[in-house]
Amino acid sequence: MVTISFDGAPTDPSTELIQDGYSFTVEPGVGADDNLAIYSAGFPSSVLYPFGWGETIIIKRVDGQPFNLSSFKYGAYIYGEPNDAIITGTRAGGADPLSESIVFAPGASQTPSNRETLSVKELSGWTNLTKVEINYKASVVGGGILDDWLTASGVLDDLVLELYTPPVEPPVEPPVQPPVPSLGVPGQNLLQLNSSDTAKTAKFSMVQPSTVGAIEVGYFKVDDAQGNLGTLAPGSVGYLEAAKAAGNYKTIFSTLGDGDIALTELSRMLTLAPGQFYSFFVVQGATADGLLQGDLSSSLGALTFGSPFLNQSGVQPLSFTFLESQGAYELAWDLDKDGRFDDFKFKVALSDDAKPLGAGLQGDQESELLDLRELTGSVNLQLSIRSEAFNTNVLGFYRVDNAQGTITDSFGNVFNPGDAGYLQAAAAQWAGQGSVSTSAGRSFSTTVAVEGGGIWVPFMITNGTLEQLLDSDTSNDPIVFTPFLGSNPGQGDYVRLLGDNTFGFEDMVGGDFDYDDLVVKVNVVSIA
Repeated sequence: MVTISFDGAPTDPSTELIQDGYSFTVEPGVGADDNLAIYSAGFPSSVLYPFGWGETIIIKRVDGQPFNLSSFKYGAYIYGEPNDAIITGTRAGGADPLSESIVFAPGASQTPSNRETLSVKELSGWTNLTKVEINYKASVVGGGILDDWLTASGVLDDLVLELYTPPVEPPVEPPVQPPVPSLGVPGQNLLQLNSSDTAKTAKFSMVQPSTVGAIEVGYFKVDDAQGNLGTLAPGSVGYLEAAKAAGNYKTIFSTLGDGDIALTELSRMLTLAPGQFYSFFVVQGATADGLLQGDLSSSLGALTFGSPFLNQSGVQPLSFTFLESQGAYELAWDLDKDGRFDDFKFKVALSDDAKPLGAGLQGDQESELLDLRELTGSVNLQLSIRSEAFNTNVLGFYRVDNAQGTITDSFGNVFNPGDAGYLQAAAAQWAGQGSVSTSAGRSFSTTVAVEGGGIWVPFMITNGTLEQLLDSDTSNDPIVFTPFLGSNPGQGDYVRLLGDNTFGFEDMVGGDFDYDDLVVKVNVVSIA
C-alpha cells in the first residue's frame, strides 16, 4: 500500500480542500501490479474537491531515490471559465526538467463514467524522477480530481502522495508600541493625560484675553473623575485647603484683560503627570498668591471653578472644545454668567517643544522667579519691556538662596522677605548694572547679564532710583515691589505671572491692579 501524507491539511475538510475527510485509500489497479487507483474513502468519484484552491500535489519516494512514470493520468473538471494546471517533473542527475500543462474544460459535470474524458493529461517516458508537482493556478475556483491510474516502477510501498500547501510566512507583527499619550476630558470639566507611565509637556496658549478685567487661571490636581482628594470629596471641610497644598496647584498665566499688552504670544509649558486629573480655576479681582495667604473659604467670591462639582447649584462656567486640526482642547469661560462662554479662552495641547530656560519654578506660590540653578557662568537676560504707567519705574534683578526669597549678603547676613534691610540687600546686588527705566507708553528691548547657578528675582522701584534706596537717608527711600508678599507694602501682591518668564507689575499701593505698569518678558540665554 502506498503511503499518503498531508502537509498543511485544513482544519475544516467539509468546506475547504478535502471534501470528505483525510482518509484516502490506494488500491492495486486493474492490470499490471504497478497500476494503482487513488480514491477518496467513502466517495470514490472524487479525490480532491477544492474551491479557490491554489495548492500543490507532490509525488515522490519516501527514500528520495529516483523513480519512473511509464504512465500517469491526471483528470480534472471545473465549473466556470477554464484554468490551467502545470505538471512539472524534477529529474535526477541534473537532467532537464519536464513540464506539461492541462486546460480544464469548463461547464462539464464529472461522474464515474466520464471522469477519464475530462481534461485528462497522460504522461509517458518520464524517467529518473525525484519529484513530480501538480500546481493549480491560484485563480482556480471550481473543482478538480486526482483520478484514474498512476503507473510507477519500483516498490509501491516507497511511493508517497503529498497534498502540500507551500508554507505561508507568518505576518511580521509590528513591535508592540505603548499607547500614544493624549489629552482627554473624562467629564466634570477635568483634563487628564491618558498615559500609563510617561509624563508629557503640555503647552497652554492664550487664545482670547479676558473681557472682564485682569484674571488669573490655574489648575489643581484631583485623584479621580469625581474630583476627590484622598478621602475628601468636593465641598467637604478641608477640601480647599488640600487643593491649595504646596505642589498640588499651579498658576498657568494671567491675562490683563484690556488687550493693550502686545509683546508676543503668552504661553506656558507645563509637565503633566500620567493618568492625573486636573481641575481648573479662575481668580477675578484678586490673585492666587493673595488668596492663598488666607482662608480660601472666605474668598470664594473671587474664585470660579471650572468643574461643576465645586460650584453652587452645579453651575458649569467652562466649556471644552476639541480642535482636531491642532490636536488641542480649547477652554472657553463664561465668567459673566450670560451662558455664552466668550469671556476668556485658552488652549492646551501636548508638545515636544523644550521648556524655556528659567521657568522651572514658576506657577507655584510667590514664584515669579528665574531659576538659573542649572546654568553656569554668565547668562544673558534679553528683556522685552512695555509700560502703561504714569510713574517712572526702574526694573532690576537680585539673587536669592531659595524659592522663599532668602538673601545672604556679602557680609554673611541673612534676610528674609519682610525683614528690615531686606530690600536694601536685594537692591545692592543690582548696583552698577545700569538703570532699566520705563515711562508711560514706552516699549523697548535691552539685555543685562547675570551669573548662573542661582535663582534671580525681578523687582521694581517706582518713582525713585536705586541710589535713593541705597543711600543713608531712609526718608527718601522709594517704594519697591517684589514677588514676595512679605516684603511689599501691606503684604500685597504686586507681581503677576503672565506667561513663561513674563511678569506684570502694579506700581501703585492700593492702585488699579491692572498689572500693566511694567511688563517684562525675559529670554534666558546661556553664554558660558
